[in-house]
Amino acid sequence: MAGIRRTETKQDEIVFLEHALLKVPYEHFNRKYRQAQKALEREHVILKEVEPAGTDTEDKEALLQQLKAMQERLESVEQKVISVAEKEMECYDKITTRCTWLNQHLKNISHSPYADPAAAMLWERKREDRMLVDYCTRCGFYDTAKAIAKDGNVEEYIDMEFFVEVQRVQDALMAHNLTPCLSWCADNRTKLKKLKCMLEFNCRQQEFVELIRAGSFTEGLTYARKHFSNVEPELQERVNVLMGLLAFGCNTTSVRYQKLLSDGQWVELASQFRRNSYLTHQLSSKSMLDAVLQAGMSAMKSQQCFDTDPHQKNSDCPICNEPYNTLARALPFKRVSHSKLVCHISRKPMGEPMMLPNGRVYDLPSLRAMAAASNGTVTCPRTGDVYAISAIKKVFVM
Repeated sequence: MAGIRRTETKQDEIVFLEHALLKVPYEHFNRKYRQAQKALEREHVILKEVEPAGTDTEDKEALLQQLKAMQERLESVEQKVISVAEKEMECYDKITTRCTWLNQHLKNISHSPYADPAAAMLWERKREDRMLVDYCTRCGFYDTAKAIAKDGNVEEYIDMEFFVEVQRVQDALMAHNLTPCLSWCADNRTKLKKLKCMLEFNCRQQEFVELIRAGSFTEGLTYARKHFSNVEPELQERVNVLMGLLAFGCNTTSVRYQKLLSDGQWVELASQFRRNSYLTHQLSSKSMLDAVLQAGMSAMKSQQCFDTDPHQKNSDCPICNEPYNTLARALPFKRVSHSKLVCHISRKPMGEPMMLPNGRVYDLPSLRAMAAASNGTVTCPRTGDVYAISAIKKVFVM
């Protein structure tokens, strides 16, 4: 029954959590389409150049050579179109499979009780496996992620390639290699510009700094003229600061330039790339596992969980116990629209609250059960005071 209760989720909550399930393959499909469109436009321009000027030329041999060159070019374009179509169909099939799987579950949980409880439990189990895979891939544990995905049969519902690519570029940046990151920026330049991301400029800045660090001032000046001459007005101040490196060099004691020359800039670039790669795919910086765990802990967190008196804590509450107590400290408290009095003895909401002479309040059934077992006396579990059952008084809660 616990498993079935866990699957009783609202449809909008499912859609919210499963946003990345469809968004990542859609963005891949969109990017492949844009790349193919640009490639075909370039091929069209080339075909115009190799197209014969006319058919009335007297040099038939030259005309045949031109037609042969055009045929070869058309065959090359045909192969590219076929390859692009196959890649787009892979993305399309992946999106279709995930939409079908998600739609089937939404139809199942729209009934009360569920049309197929076993299918709902299986869907929840697969989602838990996907959460673990998502968390492992974000942390770089790819072998573990692949093992979980294979064991849980969720390989077609994960996007391992995306996170592997992100890690590859991030590792290259940590190795002081900007080429993969700049290539990624070129592929996503339109989206980065819409999002007002400064990743490409920061990479160009770092490349310029490395030229100055190597003592290549002439090459640095040429590089600056090529990449910094037409920057946006809000970036002009940063360009002016960079140009100061041509005068100060890499041995300057200026705090501003020492920061530009520090290895910490590579760490910041790697972190910025990861953030931007998630942003271009509309992914959260946190994994779905993090979001679900934090939401669950926040839903159970109350002031009682952090009471200095250990007797006030509920042994059945995960947040009252470690390690969840420490993990939940930075999270918001749960929202309670209607508060309840909970009996410290039975751990259940009070139906008939009764007060002992020392001011402590407990539920009447709990006190009666205690009195029946101790010859008509009750012992306060928090202070140890003993009273006759006749000494208790009814509490009226307004």
